[in-house]
Amino acid sequence: MTAVLRWLAALRGSQQIPWQDEDKIESLEALLEENTETCQSARSREGSGKWWTLTLLNCMFFGGSVILYIATWAKHSERNACLKATSTYSPVLEEVHMPLANTLLNGTLWLGDDPLIWRGLPNSDEANEAWNSFERVKPIALTRGQIVAMGKDPATVAKFNDEYWGLGDDAYVGALDFFHQVHCLNVLRKETFRYWNKAGETVPEWNEIHWIHIQHCLGMIMEHLLCNADTGFLTYNWMEHELHPFPDMSVRKQCRDWHQLADYRDAHGVNLTKYVEWIKPDGVTELQQHPDWWKHRGEHDKGHYANGTEIET
Repeated sequence: MTAVLRWLAALRGSQQIPWQDEDKIESLEALLEENTETCQSARSREGSGKWWTLTLLNCMFFGGSVILYIATWAKHSERNACLKATSTYSPVLEEVHMPLANTLLNGTLWLGDDPLIWRGLPNSDEANEAWNSFERVKPIALTRGQIVAMGKDPATVAKFNDEYWGLGDDAYVGALDFFHQVHCLNVLRKETFRYWNKAGETVPEWNEIHWIHIQHCLGMIMEHLLCNADTGFLTYNWMEHELHPFPDMSVRKQCRDWHQLADYRDAHGVNLTKYVEWIKPDGVTELQQHPDWWKHRGEHDKGHYANGTEIET
């Protein structure tokens, strides 16, 4: 448009134009200028509309990114987020902070000057006390919602009757499996050391349930090893006076603080004396015994006894 106006102005300056034609040209110039302003205004409005649209879209994308970031941060910063990602539901992970500890396991074959207490011989009162502290598989009251979250059917889980326990109408019997696992390992430990320093003694005759208990403990520990499917590696070292590489069994792990489970058990566990005296209430749902139970009905299971006190498994 501007080029046209300039051309008309040049034309007027180079030629004599009648006044009537000059009026027409001026009218045309005015029309062209008006059209130019209209087009510029339209482009300005169009550009402004696009700017607001782009701004709005950018704000929406930015806001969405912020929300996603906050959601991700909240998910990974919540209590025990890493453990929850690799564990089934447990109220412990909801109620207790259970940190991970980068730990180098002591895998050396030799005892050294300060051996781990777990390696103590059966004549060590300190070692026996440490191992037996895990034998308290203390029952803990769970809610119906917690039972469901664990994938169990509340209709088949034993319930603490309120008239005996005073725990209300939403209390089901549970226990931390960690202590059952250590109990099984302790059974195998005791069995392994049964004839330590007793050369020449006659092997006692155990009933069949004793060996079933040993098989149970072996199977439980193996199942947990398979379940955890540890991906760590051993390394090997050249050692003096050794012709072949010797394994370095001290492997670094991300270890859970098991002390938190002991504290949780003691804080939430029900009274054991009262639990031992508790008998089956009327009207409860009963599950059928395993067929093998009938084969050994009435037999005395020595494998479940330690120091005259029955251990719940």
